[in-house]
Amino acid sequence: MKKIMFSCLSMILTLSVFAQPTFDNSLMGTIGGSYTLTDWDATDFNPGEAGAGVIWDFSAITITGPVTVFNNVNPAATPYAASFGLATLAVTPDNTNFGYFQVTAAQYNSLGVGTPGASISYSNAETIFSFPLTYNTTNDDTFAASFVSTGVGFNRSGNVHMEADGYGTLILPSGTFTNVLRVKVEEDYSDESIGLPVPLSIEYETELYYWFMEGLTGPLFYYANMVTSSITGTTTTELGSLNPEAVVSIQNVTLPENLIHVFPNPATENLYIQNMNNIEFENIALYNMMGQSVLNQTMNNETITAINIEELPAGIYTLQLRNESGTLSKMISIE
Repeated sequence: MKKIMFSCLSMILTLSVFAQPTFDNSLMGTIGGSYTLTDWDATDFNPGEAGAGVIWDFSAITITGPVTVFNNVNPAATPYAASFGLATLAVTPDNTNFGYFQVTAAQYNSLGVGTPGASISYSNAETIFSFPLTYNTTNDDTFAASFVSTGVGFNRSGNVHMEADGYGTLILPSGTFTNVLRVKVEEDYSDESIGLPVPLSIEYETELYYWFMEGLTGPLFYYANMVTSSITGTTTTELGSLNPEAVVSIQNVTLPENLIHVFPNPATENLYIQNMNNIEFENIALYNMMGQSVLNQTMNNETITAINIEELPAGIYTLQLRNESGTLSKMISIE
């Protein structure tokens, strides 16, 4: 009897530690929001196993940068709005190149991209995620588009398979994150030329891996493996990115940024933190792009707190203030 009770207790504890996360259509954010990603070296990367209660240990990756902020904007206010009438969300890293999406309660659909060089508008949208999104959620879809690139017309057609194939703990250089959901997206598509004397065909096979955690807009961690085949040969491209602001366990509550004002930003010698609402913070810390703590001190809770940063190397850092209610994070630049 004791063995049975112990076994049951172990199962309950395991389930409580690895609770299955579930996401709705706010997964990638809404208009007016944003998320931040930085690159890491994905050469010969192994994305690990699928399954329940998996531990993905990627603590040895090398972060290369740069840091990019992806802004969610109103598609109607973008230069390519006329080509994407069904879009409810546009995402841009630079206000020049835009990705267009149709977000419903049940789906996150890609409608294409708009760029100065070439725009691709899908006549049959690609469903990337379906909601509610949780472990073992799957979806299959087809997509199609016609576009012009470097003066040549192409027809694109393909298939996409999505599966939330694992959840568990993700270990990064910046820390350990529990109850993380992994979503694998497989795309198989081709671009066929239009009107050339000798037809040109380009084949694509991609595997995309997203790790999501509750409370964070956009992916916590991302890896892509893309194989491209044409008459000139076959190439493989690997890409990786992660959210550099996610340096605290998700068990903590994230406090809104407007509780403080940080200036100047960028900073050179001193960084000043103005407490806008007389909130008491217990600790202040700075983390570099590797997730390493370069400063950690007690907060004096004056109206304005000064931090000397002139000895720190130039770069992007995450400023964190903590109290018993949670953690406030803010990106800063040191020059």
